[in-house]
Amino acid sequence: MRGTIEQKIEALISMKKYPQTLQYSGNLALLEKKKISIVGSRKPSQYTKMMTHNLSFAVISKNKLEYTKTNRNILRIIEV
Repeated sequence: MRGTIEQKIEALISMKKYPQTLQYSGNLALLEKKKISIVGSRKPSQYTKMMTHNLSFAVISKNKLEYTKTNRNILRIIEV
């Protein structure tokens, strides 16, 4: 599913400037589950890529999460 989120998302309220509009793709019910976010750089070094990969897969493995990788190297984490 795709669309625009009308209600405010509690996890984002602490942002300095809340987005005027939020687009989504997928299952909105996942917003109610545990989630992680790893923010990176547009031009990461090889070391940064390696450490981000290691960190994200350690979190995924420890918490028994599933993931999908999008075409822009974004991991979508899905709780099992």
